[in-house]
Amino acid sequence: MVLDSTMGSQAKRDILQRPPWSYVLAVIVPTTVLLLLQAAGVFVDRLPSAPLLAAVLAVAWYCGRFPALLSTAISIVFHAYLLIPSPRHAFDVGDAVALALFAGLAVFVSYATPRLGQSLRELEVERKREQIARTEAERHSREAHELRRLSRALTHTDTATAAAQRVADAVMRLFDPSSAVVRLLESDGAMVAVAVAGENPVVTPGHRMPAGSGVVGQAVTQRKLVMTNSVLTDPRLDLPSAVRDQHERLRHQLVIAAPLIVDSVVIGTLALNETEPRTFEESELALLQALANHAAVGIRNAQRFEHERTARQEAEASSRTKDEFLAMLSHELRNPLAAIGSAIAVLNRLSATDERAVHARGIITRQVAHLRELMDDLLDLGRVTTGKIVLSLKAIDLSELARRSWAALESTGTFAQHKATVETEPVWVNADETRMVQVIDNLLSNAVKYTPAGGSVLMTVRRAGDDAVIRVADSGIGMSAALLPRIFEPFVQGESTRDRAKGGLGIGLTLVKRLVEMHGGAVSACSDGPGRGSALTVRLPRLAVPMEPLQTRPTRPAGTGPRRLLLVEDSADVRRALRVWLELDGHEVHETEDGITALAQACSLQPDVAIIDIGLPGLDGWTLARRLRATDAGRGMILVAISGYGQQADQQRSRLAGFDVHLVKPVDLDALTDAIYGESLRAGARP
Repeated sequence: MVLDSTMGSQAKRDILQRPPWSYVLAVIVPTTVLLLLQAAGVFVDRLPSAPLLAAVLAVAWYCGRFPALLSTAISIVFHAYLLIPSPRHAFDVGDAVALALFAGLAVFVSYATPRLGQSLRELEVERKREQIARTEAERHSREAHELRRLSRALTHTDTATAAAQRVADAVMRLFDPSSAVVRLLESDGAMVAVAVAGENPVVTPGHRMPAGSGVVGQAVTQRKLVMTNSVLTDPRLDLPSAVRDQHERLRHQLVIAAPLIVDSVVIGTLALNETEPRTFEESELALLQALANHAAVGIRNAQRFEHERTARQEAEASSRTKDEFLAMLSHELRNPLAAIGSAIAVLNRLSATDERAVHARGIITRQVAHLRELMDDLLDLGRVTTGKIVLSLKAIDLSELARRSWAALESTGTFAQHKATVETEPVWVNADETRMVQVIDNLLSNAVKYTPAGGSVLMTVRRAGDDAVIRVADSGIGMSAALLPRIFEPFVQGESTRDRAKGGLGIGLTLVKRLVEMHGGAVSACSDGPGRGSALTVRLPRLAVPMEPLQTRPTRPAGTGPRRLLLVEDSADVRRALRVWLELDGHEVHETEDGITALAQACSLQPDVAIIDIGLPGLDGWTLARRLRATDAGRGMILVAISGYGQQADQQRSRLAGFDVHLVKPVDLDALTDAIYGESLRAGARP
């Protein structure tokens, strides 16, 4: 009983929920069909069921179950009416069966059709929902793709302007507005356009908007996305006349601006403009803000990259300027040193009777050599630091090389006030002979410099496993624990003592470290503390197989006679000093001060050797050498370049110009003698 009551209540509610017009239609439709059948006349006896059943179906489809049941009841009555015996037809059992079948079908249609219609409508709703979801998914996929594409593009963009343009183009692809503009905030608050996309003939890169004006000014002030659908009439906006004219000319209606914020700092805005009314969904506005966030990070990274690149370029320019300055300083210092050195060499050969004069000349000679070594070390440090030194590697006996370096220093009196000892055993390495001599000289000079008179200096060369080890130990002033880690840094020196007469720039050990590392080795320092001496150790990779003994430098062969020389030098002091020294050697010397005169003299005199300064007036030394090599007289001539510039590039340029030897001022007179006699033919001197 309860169930029946519940079902009755539900049916009552369903009946009442139907609109009244549905019940009206339930009466009108079958009635209309009946009238049409009556009018048809001839078809009444044959087709009473089908039209009335169609009427029930129509009512069921459009009005629902209960109106369809009402229509069914009316149709049954009409159907029975149509089957009443007439003169043409008598009511029989078949008619009764037809009426019953009609009633059953009509009731079935009344119940089934609404359910079918509901199912079809639900299917249509689901189909539309799926279509909307698919469209949304495709939109999200496209948006994600554009964001990824933008992120990749911003990662590989090295200027803020290029990054901003990529962002503006992405806005055009995603939102298809009339135009998009990226602006960056200036220090005075003005907004400067750096990228424009779309149709915007008024705003071009470099266009400025006053601080706080327009939609972009509001976005900067409020630090959030700002949108207006009527940019010209929106009371929130402060539009200067120029900005208002701009919007009027472009017929802008809708403007959206999103701030570009990085690390809580607003750096600019991203704006899009529309000339037609348009509605933006919340999801679209969120996407625009996400795009602005990507843009802010990308543009800031590009700005930082630009700043770093500019700083690096400035540093490189400063480094080049420093190198050029050092080269010029070296050149300017070498010219007077060359004159002094040559003059001293002449004095040493002219007079040796006055002991005081000999002593004075010795002092000058040593100080000139010291200055030359300082300049060489300073320039070498710069070249090693910038990677401009190229090693000429070959197998050498490190013990033989160390003994030769030791002997050279001993002959100059370097160890005169010290107890100096050298202990070596044969050990072979693959190294640049000139640079290893430089390393050994710097190690020994450093030991002597910081060891008081009477102290000891010991150099050993040994094999240690796979290494060749050079160790220079002294009993000097030692090093503190604070100094030890910094001893190989440029310009770092130990404390000076009053009895230490030798100075330095503090770059010798730095140069040692860099040169040793270029050979694949390592250098270290140790000391037990101040006043307890120190030791420097160099380790180099050792060659396992002994090689042929290192050949010593050959001496000038006996019996070589004087040569005819042409000396081309624009410095009168250097030219005069070199001429006297060469004439004392028995040579026939002709001199000139410029390249043009030198070319004529060389062709007429046909000297054996031409000694040519590079920095000549008229024709420089390189041009003069090339022209000489093009003449019959100059093809077999020995050409010697002398210059204050001694870098690798300078020596290479001299070789390409046709010089046989490149000597650096102040000229090593022994090397010049070798060049005159052809012993260093086609070989470059140490810069």
